[in-house]
Amino acid sequence: MNKRLATLSLVSLLAVGSLTACGEGYNYEDGIMLYINGQAYTTDDLFGESYGPDTATGIKAIYDVINEAIIEADIPTTDTMTQIVNNSIEDFYDKCEDTANTNGTTKSEEVENSLDDLGFKDIDELRDSYYLKEKQTKAEDEYYSNDRYETDFIPSFVADTAPYHIKHILVKVDASSSERYHAVISEDDAKDLSNVVERLATGEDFGVVAQTKSEDDGSAKNFGDTGIMSTKTNFVSEFKYGVYTYDAMFNPDLDATARQKVVDKTFATDADTVAKYQNTIGGKAYGIPYSAVKELDHYADVTTAADGQAVKDAEDYNYPRNIIFNNYFNNHSLSFVFLDENTAASDEYYNSDDYNEAEASGRFKTVSGISDKLEEFGADSTGYYSTLKDIDTSKKVLCDEKGRPILVTRAGTGSGDSGYQGIHFIVAQKDPFTATDEELQAYYTLETPSTTSSSSEEPTYINFLDSTNKDIYTQRVENIKTAVKAMDSNFSFRQFEYYLNEAIDEHGLAMSDELEKDINNYIDTTRASTEESEERSYNESWQKYLNILQLYNEYAYRIIPVDEGINAFNSNKIEDFNNARAALKSGEDK
Repeated sequence: MNKRLATLSLVSLLAVGSLTACGEGYNYEDGIMLYINGQAYTTDDLFGESYGPDTATGIKAIYDVINEAIIEADIPTTDTMTQIVNNSIEDFYDKCEDTANTNGTTKSEEVENSLDDLGFKDIDELRDSYYLKEKQTKAEDEYYSNDRYETDFIPSFVADTAPYHIKHILVKVDASSSERYHAVISEDDAKDLSNVVERLATGEDFGVVAQTKSEDDGSAKNFGDTGIMSTKTNFVSEFKYGVYTYDAMFNPDLDATARQKVVDKTFATDADTVAKYQNTIGGKAYGIPYSAVKELDHYADVTTAADGQAVKDAEDYNYPRNIIFNNYFNNHSLSFVFLDENTAASDEYYNSDDYNEAEASGRFKTVSGISDKLEEFGADSTGYYSTLKDIDTSKKVLCDEKGRPILVTRAGTGSGDSGYQGIHFIVAQKDPFTATDEELQAYYTLETPSTTSSSSEEPTYINFLDSTNKDIYTQRVENIKTAVKAMDSNFSFRQFEYYLNEAIDEHGLAMSDELEKDINNYIDTTRASTEESEERSYNESWQKYLNILQLYNEYAYRIIPVDEGINAFNSNKIEDFNNARAALKSGEDK
């Protein structure tokens, strides 16, 4: 028997009666699964010959039948539903009539053919399916009410998944995802990167720069707003784990207890991976000097030596812009732009005027926990290879207009038109670890402001975008709901359990102990399996991220030092430079 027909038959019976367990020996041996109004239903009756009671597929089939049955029992038929169903039946007949006219057949023949194609034996079963669909829609609408989100879902979402409200600017680059040390970017890439940082450094609001320069179209139109990022959100690792690293290791607003909470909630659950990651970071973030940003702009279009001649033996990665990029922007770990002092008025690309302008903007600030924990690459003692060096003096780091540090990381995913490679500039608009759960629940409220709301209202995720268009607020409500539902891959089980209890309490539904045990076991097993799979995947993504950083650190000496490499290019002495590098110890011996 067709399962769809069996399910609809069960639903039809429930429309006039309640599901009861008669206690007449429900078991797998005699095949009886349910009793409805005293009538026994076997596995063959309900599911067909393919059903196996001891398989996951078999239990899932039982679950689906009961799920539809309790919706039918709990959701009453309304006049509106009847009107919609009647209209759907009329549309069905009209289509059959049109097909009959086209094929030269009769309407009744096409009705029979269409019902057979759909898996229904008569028009009543088709009508039942339409009613069931409407009831399922109504059940979802009633279950996923705003009140339930506010009282039940959002509190657990806040407590369990560390939701951040993030904004960012993405500058895409042509660099290969696999090239860590000799990456190549275009002239336009170099200009875009330097332009974004310079605009932020000289006082423009983060959202304005995002709107005009970010190459993430979806967030750019919303002033850089990427929405809600939780532990369940599928963002690239460098972006997501970089934010977590900031909170766990550098955020001055968090004490040791709070930082450990960040690790416990957002880092890999594998302790060995966490320990190796913390050791790799070494309590330091990478520093990008503002002078390097200005230098990148200065050298963006330079592809020849200072005298205008082509440089012998030079590869694209020898271009000054690429040397600068590889030293300061190709790092996949957490970075910050810092203001390096310069009082000389004569420097070609970064002089006292540039320094004073950036200093006067107020966007560079001393941030405890960051300013004195920066490191950068520089030439080793030979001058031909790079090594990681601590920045000895405290530096002011680039912040947004509200004084929040701007996080920087190199990231990418996919390939061609389906992917990207680029640099992210990130700010946590709302950080879950610097707010109480109560404050976060208020921030992710579903209440929408009026279109005449004032700036005195408490900031929320929804009013982040101040608009006279109510549709924008409605969409942001849906964004919250989507993020909340994503916290549980088996969210539908919650609705099932709710309506099952309703059917038991309000409609006298009862199941045999054996059936109840099987259903509960199916739900528990599915939840446990999903949780184990998600945890394993999460740990693997952390391990892959760790591998990238370890590999980068291990072979970072291959990066061409900035001053030495650019001097060799400008003076057309790349051949001498390369020979000197080759004459030193091989990479394996360094």
